[in-house]
Amino acid sequence: MSNVMRSAAVLAALSLPFSLTACGDLTRSNATAILNGSGFTHACMAQLAFTKDGFSRAQANGVVPKRPSTMGWFGIGNIYKVADLPNGNEWRVVSSFGGMVVTRKDQQTECLPGHAEVTMIATAPNAQNDSYKLVDFVEYVDLPPELQMLRPYVYTGYRKEVTFQKTDDGWRVMPSG
Repeated sequence: MSNVMRSAAVLAALSLPFSLTACGDLTRSNATAILNGSGFTHACMAQLAFTKDGFSRAQANGVVPKRPSTMGWFGIGNIYKVADLPNGNEWRVVSSFGGMVVTRKDQQTECLPGHAEVTMIATAPNAQNDSYKLVDFVEYVDLPPELQMLRPYVYTGYRKEVTFQKTDDGWRVMPSG
């Protein structure tokens, strides 16, 4: 065997484990890194829901005012100002038919940053091989400094599921819908 052929055989043998690792099994740490690096985990939560009894506990502890700053119709639409934003906007608690939520006065679609923690990986149903995986994860919203006082009273973790597809370039998150 010539030196060139021997070098090619050694390079092929060395590269095989790396290519299998790049496109091999999807691990929790790989899936977490992909989710956190893809921009996918910007929770895009424009509203935060209160936990059970969270609103009343926040009021009892002085975090949310007892009296609304704006009165609604029979309590629906009451607004409680809870924090000012650096840009002059404000965070407020609004009552609605769905319950009490924390939201911005303006810019309702601005996303809150977040991060993901994978809780389960399984082969997708009806998958002919291991090329598709269902990934369950919890997406945590990172509350901005002006809302930290609400942390004990609002949900900051949301369970979600996505499908990953194995490609020649590694694993990727499949678009939903």
